[in-house]
Amino acid sequence: MEDPDELAAAHVQNVGKELHGEHWVGPLAADLNVNERTVRRIAAAARSRTGYPAARNLIEPLQRMLIERAIRSIMVADNMDRQRAAMGLPPAQCVKIPMEKVHELVRHPPHPDG
Repeated sequence: MEDPDELAAAHVQNVGKELHGEHWVGPLAADLNVNERTVRRIAAAARSRTGYPAARNLIEPLQRMLIERAIRSIMVADNMDRQRAAMGLPPAQCVKIPMEKVHELVRHPPHPDG
């Protein structure tokens, strides 16, 4: 079994890079409202494949942030479709999620653990 602290550090690094690219540490620290040094230590732990206990404390806020961003992105895409319809254009060809479900998620975001 892998070390949970090592896995958490890797998750934080992966999400940070996905959201912010190569220079992810500062922006992710700001996103999560944590000290940048903490995120730098987590990054170093991830690079060296060692654990850093503080990383586990960031997993839930990180997941919550991703869920909130996803919901907002869906709402923006829906608004764009409404604007396209008002211009007489067809909706974008993408996965459709009923907006009632999105509004329910906004009111009651799922817990990251399921």
